[in-house]
Amino acid sequence: MHHIYDDPLLKSLLGYLPPSLRDPAMILPVIVGFYVIFLGLCLTGALSRQGKQIKKVKDKRKDEQFALDSDDEKDWREFQASIRKED
Repeated sequence: MHHIYDDPLLKSLLGYLPPSLRDPAMILPVIVGFYVIFLGLCLTGALSRQGKQIKKVKDKRKDEQFALDSDDEKDWREFQASIRKED
């Protein structure tokens, strides 16, 4: 019966690994570990980008709110000036 570890290419690649990682019982946890680290980095990057976008939207809304406030203040001053003219 041919075993996967009998493949010459795989044997040459396994020669570069430390002996502790050559054990078949260690290969699956190593693969899962790299997969978890990769997914964690992707999730961290996505959350970071989302946080920056949320901050950008909040800043934009804040700028729009202040712009409306200054217009309202201008309208209020014009209203007060028109009342004074009537008196």
